[in-house]
Order: sequence, then C-alpha cells, then structure tokens
Amino acid sequence: MTPRLLKAYRPDGSIRAIWTDKVAPAFREAGAIPHRASNVEVIEVGPNRGKFHVDFSKLADLTGNETYRVCLCQAFDTHGAAVAAEVRWLELNWVIATE
Repeated sequence: MTPRLLKAYRPDGSIRAIWTDKVAPAFREAGAIPHRASNVEVIEVGPNRGKFHVDFSKLADLTGNETYRVCLCQAFDTHGAAVAAEVRWLELNWVIATE
C-alpha cells in the first residue's frame, strides 16, 4: 500500500497533516518539524495486557485544546491495528475537523 499524505489548510494559514516516516524527510527539508499527536503503547497490566492502546494526550498538549485529551476505548491486538485506528481518528477529528 502506498502511503498517502492527508493534509488540510486552515484559515489561519497553518497546515494539518498526517505523515509517515517516508515523507518526514520532506517536512524537515522544508523547515517544518513534525510532531507526534499521540502515543501507541503496550498495555502492561490487566485483562488487556500485551495489547495496544492509543492516547491523544500529546495532541491536547500541542494544541492547548483539552478536548483532544482522549484515548481510544478499544484495545488492539497489534501495533499496526492501533496505528491504523490512530490515523483514522486523526483524519476525522483533527485534520479535516472544522472546529
């Protein structure tokens, strides 16, 4: 699957985008510094131990908008599945959201 770059141009002149490791060098060459919007981490205790969860607290910290301080409720069996859910959430709730 070819990675795609979803981006939205905001009224204030900023750009919101979801990037992959393959396009990160282009951001850096253009002088931009990409930031992670979330953490995808292993659950270490409890009945979902060994599965993955997605926490968007970093996005809340970066934007100063506490409505982004959320975690996805589902526990994911693989890191890849958690990252795919992370990207879907970001596409709908941050990149193309109209606020």
